[in-house]
This record gives sequence, structure tokens and C-alpha cells, in this order.
Amino acid sequence: LLKNYPAFKAFTHMLSFDRALLNQANESYFRKKRVVPLRLDKEKRILMVVMEDPTDSETIGDLQKMFNAAIEPAICPSGEIELLLKEIFDVWFDSR
Repeated sequence: LLKNYPAFKAFTHMLSFDRALLNQANESYFRKKRVVPLRLDKEKRILMVVMEDPTDSETIGDLQKMFNAAIEPAICPSGEIELLLKEIFDVWFDSR
């Protein structure tokens, strides 16, 4: 299970996914850009995301426009972001 991977353990405190946010997610975009939206602070308009490359200014700009929010990125290693994407979109979305 995903909980056995270091990045998952590192982000446990912030991996309380906003299910409403995930329901609005464009799965193909997030898989292509290797980014996962975690939660949106609606008052401060800050979207927390984990991504393979938190210096990717193009993706951060896209997310800012998509969610009308500032982006707070956190790094997630390549193999682990893939597992996280799989857990969210293949397991969680398929099981609801």
C-alpha cells in the first residue's frame, strides 16, 4: 500500500484530500504534469499541491489560473508521485 512509501509518510499530515476538489480535478492534466492537488484554503485562496518539480513555473501558473489561487507546492519524488496519482485516480475514484 501507498502508506509504506516515504513521500506518503512525509505528507501524512497534509494528505487530507479535499474530495470536492478532487471531484473537479482534470485527471489527465494532473497525470501529465505529475501534480496532485491536496487542499484549498478558501479564505486565503492558497492551493496546496505535491508535484514532481515544484520549480515548474508553467504548471504553477496553470494551477493558479485553474483554481484562482496561489500555489503552495511541495516536492514528491517521481516514483512516489506516480503511486500517489495511481492511489487517487485509479483506486479512490474507481471505488466511489
